[in-house]
Amino acid sequence: MMIFNSINQMGGRAAVSFAPAMTGIINIYLFNWFQIDVIVTVEPCIMCSSALHQMKVRSIVYGAANSRFGGCESVLDVSTIHSDSGVSVRGGIFADEAVALLKRFYEGTNLNAPKPKTKKRKLDNDNG
Repeated sequence: MMIFNSINQMGGRAAVSFAPAMTGIINIYLFNWFQIDVIVTVEPCIMCSSALHQMKVRSIVYGAANSRFGGCESVLDVSTIHSDSGVSVRGGIFADEAVALLKRFYEGTNLNAPKPKTKKRKLDNDNG
C-alpha cells in the first residue's frame, strides 16, 4: 500500500507536511513501524525526522537535501539524539531529479502554490 502527501487533495501548504502520511502509517501499521521504509522527495524537517526516529521506522530515504529545515543531516542530524533508534538514513538519492520534480510541481501543477517572490537588493544610501 502506498501512503503519500496529499497536497492536491487537501489543497493547502499544510498538506505538504508528513502529518497526512504519518496518519496513514499509524492507521495501517499501528505499532509495527519498524517494518516501514519512508521514501520522500526532500529531507524531512527536524520535527518529522525526530518523530520518525521515535517511531523507529526501518529507514528514511530522501532525494534532495533540505538546507533550511533538514533533520537528517543538512541542519541537524537527529540520529545523534536518537542514537538507539536503529533507523537507517540515506540521502541524496536521485537528488537532481528530486529538485527538478519539485520545480516542475511548483511551476504549474499546483494552483494553490504561492506566487514566487523575487528578492530585491538593498541599495546602500551611505555612498556620499
